[in-house]
Amino acid sequence: MNDQISSQRPVGAFSPAVVIGLVLVGIFSFAAFILLSAFEPELASGSNGGAQALSQSAVGYAGLVRLLQEMGAPVHVGRTTGDLARREGLVIATPEQPLTWSELQAAGGATTLMVLPKWQTAPDRNHRGWVARVQPASPDEVARLITDIAPGLTVSRETGVDHPSLVAPDKTTIQAGRIDQLQTIAGDALAPVITNSGGQIVLARLRRNRQQTNVYILADPDLLNTQGIADINNAAAALAMIGLIHDEARQPIVFDVTLNGLGSARSALRLAFQPPFLGFTLGFAIAGALLAWRAALRFGPNAPTQRAIALGKAALAENSAALIRLSGRERRLAPGYARMTAGVASDKLGLKRQDEAQAAAALDRIGAAQGIGESYSRLAAAAAAAKSSQQMLEAARKLYAWKKEIARATR
Repeated sequence: MNDQISSQRPVGAFSPAVVIGLVLVGIFSFAAFILLSAFEPELASGSNGGAQALSQSAVGYAGLVRLLQEMGAPVHVGRTTGDLARREGLVIATPEQPLTWSELQAAGGATTLMVLPKWQTAPDRNHRGWVARVQPASPDEVARLITDIAPGLTVSRETGVDHPSLVAPDKTTIQAGRIDQLQTIAGDALAPVITNSGGQIVLARLRRNRQQTNVYILADPDLLNTQGIADINNAAAALAMIGLIHDEARQPIVFDVTLNGLGSARSALRLAFQPPFLGFTLGFAIAGALLAWRAALRFGPNAPTQRAIALGKAALAENSAALIRLSGRERRLAPGYARMTAGVASDKLGLKRQDEAQAAAALDRIGAAQGIGESYSRLAAAAAAAKSSQQMLEAARKLYAWKKEIARATR
C-alpha cells in the first residue's frame, strides 16, 4: 500500500494541456490587442452621416467610391497624407469646415478636385448612419469655407428642381439628372471648365497669382454624392466630369477623409506591421516563439547553485592543484614530495637533522635492516626522473607506501 502511495506523482492545480491553452490564448489576445490598436482608425467604418467618402448617407460619397471600384478604377479612401497615390493621382476632397490653402496642399495630390458642401442635415433616428435633409446651407457660409483658397468667390443657387444641361469645354452637352436647387460659383480666381446652359460655373479650375493650379472646384455636390448618382444621368455626368480632369485611367483616385477628421497619424506601432518593417516584426516573433519553446522543453531540473569557491581541505587541495596545473609546474613537485617524505620519516624515526645525502643513506640503512624491499634512494631517483603526470603519480604512491611501511616496521 505504501509503495503504491509513494509511486503516485503529485497532481498540480491545472493539467499541462490547460496551462498551454491559457498561455496560447494570452499570447493571441495580446497580439490581437496590439494589432487592433495600430490599425484602429482604418477599422472604423466612418459612416457618420457626413459629406465624406466613408459615409453611406444621402450626402455621402460611398456610392461614388463603389461605382468607380465596380468599373475597375484604382480607387481607395485616403486616411494619411503624403502617400505615393496622392502624389501621382487625383484627390477628391470634401471639406466640411473652413479650409486654408496650405491645408488643401497638404491633403491634395497631383490633381485635386474640391467638392463644396450644400445641405444642412440631421441624424436619422431610425437608421444609424443616415441623415434627414433639413435645408440648404447658406451660400455665404459655403463661400467662407474656401475664402483663403479662392478669395472673392461667390455661391449662387437656382430655385426648384431641374434637369440641367452641362456644357463641356468642347461645347458638347452633358445631360444631368434631377438636381434640386443647382448650386453654381463665380469669381475672378476661377477658370470655367463646365457650365450650365445659362453660363454659370459648375466646375472650375482655380487660378492663383494669375497662374492656373492643379485644383478644381465642383460647385454642386449632388452631381457626385449618393443621392445624386442614384439618378443614372447624374452618375454618367459625374463620370464624365471626373474623366475631364483625370484622363489617365491608370492613375489612382483617392477620396480624402483627413479634412473630415477621419485621418490617421503615422505611428511607429503601425509601421511595425507594414512593409518593409513587417519582416523584422515577424522574425522577432518567430525568434521569441522558438526561445519559449526551447525553454519549455529543456532537459531535467535546474542545476543547484554552488559556491564559486568551495569550503574545506579538499577544496583547498583541488584549488591548489588547479593553480599548479595552470602554471605548468607539475613535474617539479615529484622531487619536493620525495624530500618531504624523507623529512617526515626522519622525524618519526628520531633521526638528527642532516643534509639530504646523509638522510637518504640513513633511511636506506634502516629500511634494509627492517627488511623493506624498496630503498628510499631508488624511489627518490624515480620521482626525480618522472617525465609525465602518470609517472609522477606512480612515484608519489610508492613513496607514500614506503613511508607507511617504514613507520610500521620501526614501532
